[in-house]
Formats: sequence, structure tokens, C-alpha cells
Amino acid sequence: MLKSQLSHVQDGFHVISPFSAYQLILVHQMAAPFETTQIFNKFLFAGKVVLCSGGGSGICRGMTEALLRHGAKAAIISRSQDRLDKAAKEMQDQSGQEVLAVAADVRNPADVEEAVKKTIERFGRIDFLICGAAGNFLSPVEKLSYNAFRTVIEIDLLGTYNLTKAALPHLKESKGSIVNVSATLSYTATPLQVHSGSAKAAIDVSIGAANDNNMRPVFL
Repeated sequence: MLKSQLSHVQDGFHVISPFSAYQLILVHQMAAPFETTQIFNKFLFAGKVVLCSGGGSGICRGMTEALLRHGAKAAIISRSQDRLDKAAKEMQDQSGQEVLAVAADVRNPADVEEAVKKTIERFGRIDFLICGAAGNFLSPVEKLSYNAFRTVIEIDLLGTYNLTKAALPHLKESKGSIVNVSATLSYTATPLQVHSGSAKAAIDVSIGAANDNNMRPVFL
């Protein structure tokens, strides 16, 4: 069961529950466009920084916006700089919080290391890591090419690992949290999804790596 106490004040500072970010994201996704500031402290994540892959669109943009709305700053990653710049400006204008757009391919370790470096140079810390970059489509196995299967594994699984490894020293320093965007495709052997189901199943068991480093991973 998730903790109901989201934060308390200790020595003049807000002390955030391990599940605060997760709870906020859930409320944002389930109740949008309900104003989460009516439930959660508007400044709950003031001074915190989120780094999110796939943060320029879809569910990952929604998660990032939820944190921005409560005072966080953000760095978002995707392959298209133009789309990222547009999304970052919209998110920044809407929230009033700073959003850094960094073009990177999560399959490439050098790209994610550079993205982490730029995030630290701009904000000085990383408190939340959201690994949400993914590729998916419907296909029966007989029509699924070797390259297509490998590409989904590389984006979903290796992308999650690459970004987590690159950001890990900073997350340990801030005692931060990791949110891995997964799916239940592998639980019931979802038809036409062997590629994505395989990748998400591997992401689910990667919780061990986070636990080895005293992280607080959450799957969404």
C-alpha cells in the first residue's frame, strides 16, 4: 500500500516520501484535467529536478508536466531536437518552470551520458529519473523482422539501462528515485506484442539493479 503521508516539514524543509512522485503521477494520469494542486502542495517538488526520456510527448510528457506543476525543473530527452524544443517551450510556458531539451538516442551510451552531463551543468542535480523512451507496433512473429525485434529491445531495455547507469551517481547523491515505464504485456503473453512484451519483462526484473544501489524504483 502506498504511503498516505506525502511530505512533512523537518527543520524548515519538505521531506518527501519515496512514493510522492509516483502518487502525483498516478493522480495526474487518472484524474487529468483535474488540478493536482488541489490535492498536493503546489511546491512539493520545489528545488527538485527530473530527467525524463521520451519526455516530449505522450505519457512521459504528462508525467513531467505533473512534476513541473509542483515546482520541479526538468530535462527531457528524445531524438528530435525540433520537437523537443517545441515541447519544452510549451511546458515551460504552462508551468513557469525551466525545461531543458536535450536530443539523445537512448540506445547510444555516449548520447545519454552527454544528456546527463548537460542536465547537471544546468541544474546541478537529478532527483527523479523517468525511463520512458519506447518503441512499439503490432506484429505477428512471422512478420516481425530480426531488426524490428532488436530495435525495440534496444530502445526499451538497453535505453532504460543506459540512462539509469549514466544518471546513477547523481541519483545516489540526491537519494533520488527511478520510475520505469513498463507494461503488463508479458504477464498474459499478449498477442502481436512479443517484441515489446520481451523488452518490458526484462525491464521489470531490472528492479534488482536499482535495489543494489539503494534506489527506490517504481514501475508505471
